[in-house]
Amino acid sequence: MAPTARPGTAIAAAFRRLCSASSVSPHLRIMGPTTNHTTTTSSSTLLPEPTSSPQQYSNPNHRPIHSQWSQARASNVLSNESSNSLLASLSSNPPIGPARKVFDEMLQRNVPFDTLGFGLFIAKLSKTEKKIDGILYIVDQIKKRHQLVNGSIVAFLIVNALCKAGRKGDAWKVLEELRNIDCKPDFIAYRTVSEEFRIAKQYEEESRILKQKRKLSVAPRERDYREFIYLLIHEKRIKEAREVAEAIVDGDFPIDLSLLNTLIGSVSDVDTESAIKFCKYMVHKRSLPSIKSLSTLCKNLCKDEMGNELWEILGIILQQEMLVNPDYYQLTVSFLCKAGKVREAYDVIKDMRRKGMEPEILYYNSLMRALCKNDLLRPAKKLWDEMFTRGCQPNLQTYNILIKKFSEIGEVQEAKGLYQKMIAKGVLPDNYTIGFLIGLFCNENKLDEAISVMNQAIEQDLKLGSLALTELVISLCRQGNFNEVLTILSGATSNIDTLNSHLIYLKSLTTKGEIDMAMQHIHWINANTNFILERVLNELISSLSTAPKLENVIKLMQALNSERLLSNDSPYMSLLQDYDI
Repeated sequence: MAPTARPGTAIAAAFRRLCSASSVSPHLRIMGPTTNHTTTTSSSTLLPEPTSSPQQYSNPNHRPIHSQWSQARASNVLSNESSNSLLASLSSNPPIGPARKVFDEMLQRNVPFDTLGFGLFIAKLSKTEKKIDGILYIVDQIKKRHQLVNGSIVAFLIVNALCKAGRKGDAWKVLEELRNIDCKPDFIAYRTVSEEFRIAKQYEEESRILKQKRKLSVAPRERDYREFIYLLIHEKRIKEAREVAEAIVDGDFPIDLSLLNTLIGSVSDVDTESAIKFCKYMVHKRSLPSIKSLSTLCKNLCKDEMGNELWEILGIILQQEMLVNPDYYQLTVSFLCKAGKVREAYDVIKDMRRKGMEPEILYYNSLMRALCKNDLLRPAKKLWDEMFTRGCQPNLQTYNILIKKFSEIGEVQEAKGLYQKMIAKGVLPDNYTIGFLIGLFCNENKLDEAISVMNQAIEQDLKLGSLALTELVISLCRQGNFNEVLTILSGATSNIDTLNSHLIYLKSLTTKGEIDMAMQHIHWINANTNFILERVLNELISSLSTAPKLENVIKLMQALNSERLLSNDSPYMSLLQDYDI
């Protein structure tokens, strides 16, 4: 009595015939019965281990996935979900060889297929294989054995793949055949094929397909497509999710608006034009994308320097009568400013006023930042005056934006005047304000002004005062004004933390080769502060590891060692043995 073939061997044979007719190397072919007789395939008979050749696994994203697959095979743990997830992932990118091997192994082990794994695999196979009958046979056998495979979605994926491969004739033929194998094409599949003939101006064929659609097709099941697209997004198969959703939107078929909202955010990372299409369609359906999804789209449009498209989609949203959330206006002004469309952003603010909404300070700050970034100081000053006229008081961020700009262009009096105004208004400066001003005053050789700002920071807050001292030391050391730094550090109040400032000063002296001055200051620290000298020296030498001239660091260490200030247990002592300077 002839042995009974294992389930899947008939599919294996069909698949082997496909492989034998293709350019796939023999070690990628499915293991199954020969064409002359049927044999029993042992459960221990597996494909050869996949190779790691550059040609087969040129996509680096596949290597860790394949490693997980190999580990799962070795431990005989192959879950349905992970197997189909892997098959889908490998089917999404060339080459198809690795996906063939996983499909083959799932057949050998009787791992159930689902719509995600089998659907993306058979779609990819449809693009590369010319034998449509063989593909249809595989679909038929898989569909009979695996109830988790949605026939209508698989039908769409196949015809969509064929159309994208320029094989609209085969796609039409497949439409007719799929009805007979429990994969009844729905309206979406028929429209996809008819559109290809319309684009090719083959109107007679288009008309025939549309007649078949009305007579033979079924309405798409919105829930099935929604769950499938969500699954594609979850599996990071964004390109496939976009293609399915575009087919639905282009045909104006039912689609969940919350799904569209999710697609806008997800698809914009890889295809901003498609994301814009989904956004426009959502607005057309009298709904608005969420702030989060719209923000993601705007961010990607700015990244791709698509300022005109950004203004177009935001303008469409702002024109909607259903728009009542002011956050959309704030988002619009913010991203228009980031895209350099300051005039358009100001027009949005004027439009808000016409509608009875008074912009808050956040709107003005976005505009002010954009004007300063583009060196439009005169409009920035006019905007400043307009804020006061309309009763909108500047906040700390507003002052910092202008003070930073005045500091960059060396406008000492303007920056100083703004600083005095903010103090008079009760707006307390922060570390950014202090940093901008001290840097400006030092660059303009106005040391007294810089020290005055530092002393005011100390009076306001000790932590802020410590940061101000550090900023002052950095600015003066950058100019090589070491004597002024020494004077300032010697007179610094003991109420603030000065350790970081001393370290910066010592590092600057060492880097410049001023070893004697550095040693004198080290002795001063030891005699006049409560710092533990060993800690100071260890942190100093550690910070000097990136110094451009290591010779100066070694000289400092030698000087410290000669005065027995460097402990013999110090981890840096070994460096001295390697240098003789």
